[in-house]
Order: sequence, then structure tokens, then C-alpha cells
Amino acid sequence: MERVQWLVVPLLCVLSIFCLGLPGINANVVTGTGFPWEGCRQNPSLSTFSATLISYDFGPATGTACFRIDVSDAEECRRRNNVYAGRNTTRCCDQALNKLKWWPSAQCRQSLRSVTVQRAGDIPRPISFQRQTMDNGEVVVKLTTLYMTQAAADQAVVCLQLVAPCQDVRVWSSSPDFIEYNLYDTKQDNYECCAAGATWFDDVGQAGPPPPPGGVVPGTTSPPPPPTRSP
Repeated sequence: MERVQWLVVPLLCVLSIFCLGLPGINANVVTGTGFPWEGCRQNPSLSTFSATLISYDFGPATGTACFRIDVSDAEECRRRNNVYAGRNTTRCCDQALNKLKWWPSAQCRQSLRSVTVQRAGDIPRPISFQRQTMDNGEVVVKLTTLYMTQAAADQAVVCLQLVAPCQDVRVWSSSPDFIEYNLYDTKQDNYECCAAGATWFDDVGQAGPPPPPGGVVPGTTSPPPPPTRSP
């Protein structure tokens, strides 16, 4: 059964102000980890953007992991938050997609070789990435030059090209169970919208147990991505 890829955590929002994404409040609202270790507005319901790991494969030396970006209706986003045109105090429902971040495991920080972005109807195009060391010493990977409007981002596919020893995204990810990411707009008014998301590897499907760090299961491949949803 397919798991919901992004979720709101109402109880946690009641018990803690971190759902507002205020500076210094760093718990992740989807997974409960510390990622992304910065004050930004993570609640997925505040954003039109979400992402899903749709496929991954790997061999003895290289691997690929591909994520599809989905964009929901901005007006519906406003209705979900009781925020209407002219009163959108968070602005998160109306922004473009500027940045994506992932959290690789410590031993895999150098295993990302390249990244491509394929907009709907276009061909895959390379895009630069950076490694960012956070205040607590953790290192995240980020794309900072997406500059995609909501229309351009919808159904776009971002693929990571990985190399040994962490060519399997399940090893590259900080968690062996899921991969988490945040989708950002451009910082304004001293805050960013950074919708949190995660995909559990069991929901993508993979034959066999994950290999240990540095190991591979030769020839193992995930199933093809699901059909693209109609707008």
C-alpha cells in the first residue's frame, strides 16, 4: 500500500511551535530527525510543492535515484490554510521552487557525482550542486539554481548520479529506511518556505535487503517509475 509521501503532523503542531518554522526550531515535521537544521517553514500543507522518489537502480560502481516534483493548486493551498489572496502572511502558497536539499550519510558525502533536471516535455539537463556544512557539523547536499515557477516545476524529474561506495541510494541516504528532502523558495522577509518530504524505500520497491555501506547487490534494480499523474 502506498504511503502518503508528505504529511501534516497536527498533534506535534499543537505541542510545539516548530511547525511555524521559526529560527532555532530544527525538528523535521515529517521524519522527526534534525534535518535540515535551520529555521524555515517546513509544514507541507503550507506549500504547493512536494516530491517523491520514483525509481532507483545501481550496479557495481554507479547508481541513479530519481525524484518527481509535484505541484498542487495554489488556491487550494490557500484554502487549506485559511489564507486568501491579499492575506497570505506566509507567502508559501505562491512561490517558485528555488532549492532542494538532501541529507546523505556521513560516509557517503562524496558519492554524489552529478545531478540532472528534466522538466515535463524537455530533455534531462545537468545542474550544479553544493555540499553545505551546517552549524552542527552535518553536511547536506543542495541544488540552489532551480529557479522554477510552479508551472515549470510540476512533473519535473530530478536525478542523482551516485558512485561507489554509496551508489545505492539506500546507503547514500542518512536513513536506511527512507530518504528525506526539503523544497525551498527564495528567502524573503528573513524566512524561507521549505516544505519537508520523505519517501520510504519500501514504497518504491526493491528486491533483497539493503547492502552494507560500501557493498552492492549486483544487477538489482527498482521497478520503473509509476505512470505520470495527469494534471
